[in-house]
Amino acid sequence: LAGLAVAHGLPWATAFAAITETPAKVFGVKRGTLKVGQAADLVLWTGDPLELSSRPERIFIGGVEQSMENHQTKLRDRYKK
Repeated sequence: LAGLAVAHGLPWATAFAAITETPAKVFGVKRGTLKVGQAADLVLWTGDPLELSSRPERIFIGGVEQSMENHQTKLRDRYKK
């Protein structure tokens, strides 16, 4: 929905903050922004995270990289052969 809002004129930075920094502030979570010395929950995308064609490449929670393997990727790899 944030991507649709951008397509209809909302500034990109405002839309991105609406799905990151703003909810963190509303719920009193000390995350949602990147700051020196703060543990990071971070997703690295193949492109613009507000574009449907983008997908996560790497995910870090609390500064620890998470596995991208899941049931779907296991099935894909199993039947790809």
